[in-house]
This record gives sequence, C-alpha cells and structure tokens, in this order.
Amino acid sequence: SNADSQSADSLLRRSGDGDANVSTAILLANTLASSLSGQNRTDAERLDASRVLTNLAAGESRLDEDEDEEANLSSIYGGATVKACNGWCGILARSQSLVAVVKTLSRFVEISNQNLSNVSPSALSLCEQCCWALGNIGGDSQRSRD
Repeated sequence: SNADSQSADSLLRRSGDGDANVSTAILLANTLASSLSGQNRTDAERLDASRVLTNLAAGESRLDEDEDEEANLSSIYGGATVKACNGWCGILARSQSLVAVVKTLSRFVEISNQNLSNVSPSALSLCEQCCWALGNIGGDSQRSRD
C-alpha cells in the first residue's frame, strides 16, 4: 500500500549516518530474501516476503536534485550513501533479494518442466509475485535492466 511504501521510504531518508541507514535497509532486504528462499518457510510466509519485495521495488527512485541521472545511478550501484542510494531498487540490487527471487523462479521452472500438474496454486502465486518484483526492479532504470 501507499502507506507501507512511505514508511519504508522513510528508512532511507532519516537524518544521521547515511551508511547506517543503507546498512539497515540492506539488512531488511536480506531478511526478506531469507524468508523468500527459506526451505522451512510456509508458502504463506514466502508469498508475504515476495509481496513486500515487490512493493519495495515498486517505490519510485528519486534522483538528487543537484546530481545528474548518470552520476546518481553510478552511485546507487557502486557507492554506499543514502544520498546516492535514493530508491529501494538500488538497495534490493545490492542485497541478496535478486538472488532469492531468481532462485525461486528457477525452482518453479524446474517443477513445472517436470509435470505442470505438480504446480500448486500457492507456487503459481509465488512465481507470479516474483515476476512482478523482478519487473519492478527492471523497470526502475536502464541501469537496473543492464
């Protein structure tokens, strides 16, 4: 929801130590990745984690007004400051989230290739949500797609 997105975005905008804010955001993203890829998680827990990742990735990246887009994107993927890392897609790209999403999709493909009737409705929902998360990250910028 919009309120959830605003609350999550506030984590990146808090005053104080920018590197600590980014570290906290990456820790959150890694925790969600662990929930998504955890073998001992229920389908509902994994689906919830994928929904949170999708919603975070849907948040809009904000460029700093005093920087051009290319400099900002370089900083998002190479630097470690909140000023340069203004969007959740940058955080997710630097965390284990993308790996977890891709592994989840790969497992789905393996299962569905063996026998499509083996795919449960909850697995299908999880796959769909992971596709949305991946699409939201890729839709953030050209750099994300590269």
